[in-house]
Formats: sequence, structure tokens, C-alpha cells
Amino acid sequence: MLRLHQCVEVATLQIVLDAFESGGDASVRIHRKLTPFKCGIVCLSDSKYCVLVSDLSCNCLSRFPDPALMPELRDLAKHLCNVLRKANLPVLDCSKRNGGRSLAKQLHHLDSIAVPYCLLLRDQCLQNGLFQLRSRDTTLSEMMHISDLPQYLLKIVTS
Repeated sequence: MLRLHQCVEVATLQIVLDAFESGGDASVRIHRKLTPFKCGIVCLSDSKYCVLVSDLSCNCLSRFPDPALMPELRDLAKHLCNVLRKANLPVLDCSKRNGGRSLAKQLHHLDSIAVPYCLLLRDQCLQNGLFQLRSRDTTLSEMMHISDLPQYLLKIVTS
């Protein structure tokens, strides 16, 4: 009979050390089934999506940023957090903490703390319900509709 005795602390330390070695540039590469958060949510207000104001005197359109969109995006992020948490998917809501950081910095932060998937909510999401789902491992994004999110994310996280 063969007996194996494995210490949980040593196994955990080995997984964490392996994650740091494979991550490179101050990021952690933990397998998606072991990460504490399965998904992060980032809100991004694009300046190209703005209020168009028609000026009849010169027959032209002027563009002004719409300040009301960012609170609506944060409300949508909060709703998606609740939906995903009800589906037993741990979510990190970064919509309140972006502090004016660029998208690249926000994605780098999520990559560095080993969040495998990221939802990118932009202004157009409020109009058509489409958002980007970005994978940390491939850095590829795919467009999908909000109604498909819980089932699809649960399927790819558990597979």
C-alpha cells in the first residue's frame, strides 16, 4: 500500500510561487479556477460618445461630453455584479475605483491581481446592451449581449 502525505501549506505555497514565476512583470498567473475573483468590471466613458447639439445658425452639429453617462454605467456595473454574484461568480467591481486611470492601467491592475476575465462597459452599452468580455490569458476581447453574460461566463469559468 502506498501512502501519500501532503501538507496543505506547502501545496498552497507551491501554487503561489508558480503563479509569480509564470506571471512575469509583477503579475500573477493563477489558473482561472483558483482565482478569488472570476471577473472584474471596468467602466469607460468614451469622449466620442457624447451629446450632439445642433446649431441652427451655422447648420452644424457640436459635440459635448455627456456627464450623465458615467453614473449610469456605474449603476449598470452594480447591477451586473449582483447578477453574477447570484450565479455564484465572485466579481470585482472596479467601476468606482478607476480614479481617471486609462484603460491600459486598469487592465494591467486586473491582470496583476490574477482576474481572468474583465467586462468592459462603454457608453454604447447603455444603448445596445453590448459589452466586451476580455480574457487575461489571451488578451482577446469578444462582444456579447448582457442577457447572455451569466450563463456564458459560468460555462467558461467552470470548463
